[in-house]
Amino acid sequence: KTANALMVRYNYEERGQDALLVKPAVDQRDGARFVASRAGLSHPCIYFSDLMEMTPRQLKPYACIIVDEAHRGYILDRELGDDELLYRDQRDYVSKYRAVIDYFDAVKVALTATPALHTTEIFGKPVFNYSYREAVIEGYLVDHDAPHNIKTQLNTEGIVYQAGETMVLYDPVTGEITNSDELEDDVRFDVDSFNRQVITEPFNRTVLTEILRSIDPEGEGKTLIYAVNDEHADLIVKILKELCAKTGVDNDAIMKITGKTGDKKRVLETIRRFKNERYPSIAVTVDLLTTGVDVPEISNLVFLRRVRSRILFEQMLGRATRLCPKIHKTHFEIYDAVGVYDSLLPVTNIKPVAAAPSTSFQQLLDGLKVLESGEQVRRQIDQLLAKLQRRNRCMGERTRQHFLDMTGRMEPADLVQTIREMEPEEARVRLLGLDK
Repeated sequence: KTANALMVRYNYEERGQDALLVKPAVDQRDGARFVASRAGLSHPCIYFSDLMEMTPRQLKPYACIIVDEAHRGYILDRELGDDELLYRDQRDYVSKYRAVIDYFDAVKVALTATPALHTTEIFGKPVFNYSYREAVIEGYLVDHDAPHNIKTQLNTEGIVYQAGETMVLYDPVTGEITNSDELEDDVRFDVDSFNRQVITEPFNRTVLTEILRSIDPEGEGKTLIYAVNDEHADLIVKILKELCAKTGVDNDAIMKITGKTGDKKRVLETIRRFKNERYPSIAVTVDLLTTGVDVPEISNLVFLRRVRSRILFEQMLGRATRLCPKIHKTHFEIYDAVGVYDSLLPVTNIKPVAAAPSTSFQQLLDGLKVLESGEQVRRQIDQLLAKLQRRNRCMGERTRQHFLDMTGRMEPADLVQTIREMEPEEARVRLLGLDK
């Protein structure tokens, strides 16, 4: 939507100056054709995979190139399509990606939620950044709690995290990484041997039995499970259907959605069903649903594979961050049976924003009274606002009326915006005033 809006705006402001919109590569495993088809686009649009196959003679000069999902210069951790198998390794793939972009003598605008070193090398340093933390506080995305770590011998005896050569820099107050655009995507640990050990029936049956104690396949919200490969996805579906049959869960509630689900038409139909219909409520995927597909009802993510790509990991988490008023979604849950969350936590910016669920508004306000540093005050206020955004999505009428009386008829979203525009000390006085 952002890329399309930029194209429309550019064409309006710069009439006579042609612009080209480059969309992510599309094949039967990639949901991009489903969420961003050529149909309805009134401006030039080409898919990256098609662009790679064109000769210079076929390309016309453009004044502006807008590249959507610009992080797509990676193939780490992904099952490769036929076109991607032509590349020797990640470095070769990025090199070809850069060559295509550099061919155009034009202004280039890159859009990505997950910048990395290779995007900076191609497009330059980011000129604008809007973080997950900001989006949660301002009510555009949902927060998540700390993951449910399902402890097994496999995930507690494993790989040792090795940082890249570039030091990771953190904001001392928010904990956000401040130099994501300088970090390599590859986190450099061997996941292949680990993931091979995951594809065993005893391990998966134990883990899935535990997960089903918390997830109701017939309740509100949907669950997305990440498998190692198609064989593993089949095993997970088999075990889940066996376990759920004991409690009378509909057989259609569980479905595999991978590139091997069928031909393109069937793949797109299963994605539409997952997005728009009650069943399936639990989808098992490998790469197909990791990026580019929005299913707002996803409230649970289950990791049964490890990855070493920072970009892919944040895209996987991003599948559950969408707002969903239909089910009054307040946040999403993560179930991690392989330790991937803790392994990649040092290099990701998608971290819980609000305080622990057990921390009350009163406790946060009490803490706000005694903090001295302006940065500490701002962090405490951010946690209060993030918690308020959660509560706003499931607030009953009686509670809402009490809130309006307390704030002078100001809705929660309006109060959040007002507080965000204040300096920390002014915001503290305003919030503490509500506590009287």
